[in-house]
Amino acid sequence: MKYNVNALATLFLACLLAFVPVLSGLTESPADPLMDCFWEWEVETDADTSGSFVYYPVLNAGESPEAQALAEKINGYIQETAQIPAYLQLLSTLQAGGTGLKMDYDMSASYDWDETGENLKCAPYVSLVFSAKGKMLAGRPSQVYYPMTLNMKTGETVAFEDLFIDPEGAKAFIETYLEEEVEPTLSTYLENNQLFPVPYDRFFLDGNGNLILYYENSQLSFLSGDSGAVAFRYSELWDWLDTSWSGIPMSVLDTPEEYLGGMTMKEQMDEFCMGGYPLWGFNMEVELGTSVEVLTNLYPQAADSEFYPGGACFELETAALRGTLILTDEAEDYVTGILSHRVDYFGIFTGKTTLAEAEALIGQEPAMRLDLDEAAAEIYRVCPGTAVIYKLNRDVLTLYADENGLVQYIKQALE
Repeated sequence: MKYNVNALATLFLACLLAFVPVLSGLTESPADPLMDCFWEWEVETDADTSGSFVYYPVLNAGESPEAQALAEKINGYIQETAQIPAYLQLLSTLQAGGTGLKMDYDMSASYDWDETGENLKCAPYVSLVFSAKGKMLAGRPSQVYYPMTLNMKTGETVAFEDLFIDPEGAKAFIETYLEEEVEPTLSTYLENNQLFPVPYDRFFLDGNGNLILYYENSQLSFLSGDSGAVAFRYSELWDWLDTSWSGIPMSVLDTPEEYLGGMTMKEQMDEFCMGGYPLWGFNMEVELGTSVEVLTNLYPQAADSEFYPGGACFELETAALRGTLILTDEAEDYVTGILSHRVDYFGIFTGKTTLAEAEALIGQEPAMRLDLDEAAAEIYRVCPGTAVIYKLNRDVLTLYADENGLVQYIKQALE
């Protein structure tokens, strides 16, 4: 698992970390302790054990006692919950030629602006998930997740119920969805394939509009052996979710507006595509055009590839990419596109947004409009209806709407 901030955010955070200490030094005892705190990233490595490492965040504080107390509380919780000291000790005992250890983490948007919009501070809520793979603290080599979400103002943990205005309604929907939509897709080859009970206390908000539930390996595991996980888009939970901008789910969003503010939606999509990123809303450290080998080294492939016009397609095990196909060239050497029916893309929600609404959001005439019958839809792995094609900076965006006019699939591909 890799550090989850995309290239735009990486640049943002690099600049941020350079001058947050300056900001903290301007005020000896800020009214808001988060103004005097900033994140740093620590890594312990062992070059003699096949690249083993333990990678984790540390919240640092300036001179104010309030900030120091808050940082100590939050760091203590993270270290204890993810068992960082134990993994560091384990790392020090590894020997060359044996099973290695790779411990990494993902983190939602970790910085925000104060109420004036002028001063940077830690975000009020932060969601993290650690992944430890290889040598375990006990038992045989495996993989385990440690998810957590923190109220940065108090240092307390956030409960699943805190994310919703109707927690019980959300749980009822999730359990029905798991039973009707997810369970039938589980491979019969899985050693551990139990979706119930649902691990509501093991959730992660990825900053891209996904709530991900992580299972213990003994309950649900993928074919790769990694622990299982199931993702839900915010738009799927919209009827029960706390969607206020001060609420937890929206507070952790890493939205394009933070980096591309003032642009139209079409301009934002063009700017985003210049970086080669495949479909906003996916936490993927890969560009269109990347080699398939690089991609599958980062994200395990769920099954063998299958035919797709002009090349091939396959799925990945990553929870947020359920219902998503990776498209390749004929030789399956490089990634040519990504096709999904489970994505929230710049305000276009598959299964919810009408084609007319989507076209109004984009605000530009499409390059082409095509009708798709059942035969063509089956070949292209989409629904019968209408395909609307837009030319972006370096890519082609296609919206596939069903016969009722709802956008069901979105594809972004190299031209």
